[in-house]
Amino acid sequence: MAISPDQLKSSTPASPKPSTDFADSEATTPPDSSPDQPAPSLPSPSTTSTPTRGGSAIQYEHRIFVTGNTRSGKSTLIRSLFLSAAAPRCVVDPADSNLTAIPGAVTFSDPRRVPKDAATIRFVPRDPADRDAYDQLYRWLFHNFPRTVWLDEPDQAAPASGWPRWVNTYQVQGAKRMLGHMVCATRPRNVMKSLIALAHHVFVFELPNPDDVKYLADLIGLPAAVLQRELQALPRFGFLWWNGVDRVLTVCPPIRPAA
Repeated sequence: MAISPDQLKSSTPASPKPSTDFADSEATTPPDSSPDQPAPSLPSPSTTSTPTRGGSAIQYEHRIFVTGNTRSGKSTLIRSLFLSAAAPRCVVDPADSNLTAIPGAVTFSDPRRVPKDAATIRFVPRDPADRDAYDQLYRWLFHNFPRTVWLDEPDQAAPASGWPRWVNTYQVQGAKRMLGHMVCATRPRNVMKSLIALAHHVFVFELPNPDDVKYLADLIGLPAAVLQRELQALPRFGFLWWNGVDRVLTVCPPIRPAA
């Protein structure tokens, strides 16, 4: 996966609130979709007064952290990023939400029986609080999986304390193996620090708790006042993109949350 700012194009809004629709253009495209359906796209960023140059592309091995309030648009964005990654790929969803139910994905609940031939696999544990299950899965992913993993709402799989060993190993060492990792979380303070501190790209939607803003800013190396100011200026469903590779902060136009 390589998404550069030049590839980020916004759709023309049909209403006063701009929105962007996403669709999967790979093997997971629903059977009734048109073959001429366009590939997924992201909003075109407009630069704030803070950055001085554009950001570099998102690569397969990069760590991505997306955060924001419920129904702020964060899940829509990370789903599109995930679908832009070539197969094979894996989504880990403790909550079994509809948004991660990618068409064509093979869902499984036993980390000892990972489907090995599917383009997209989806892990939904029998017990969302079973950290051993996440540990077993990530151990297998680290040694066997060649592409991208999306961890949704990581409060159980990668909590701020007592996290499974192999989840952290995947996050810390996986980039050397070209293993991508993208994480979507509501509260930054509730998750393992390495998910944020090692992120190459951080996308921030509405974040109403000032403690979360300060915590996030400290971990990515931004002044908290700058992050707070830019968040307060965002329109509804707008978001910020912190490119940690080039240390560039970009303001992105609104994105419509998935239903």
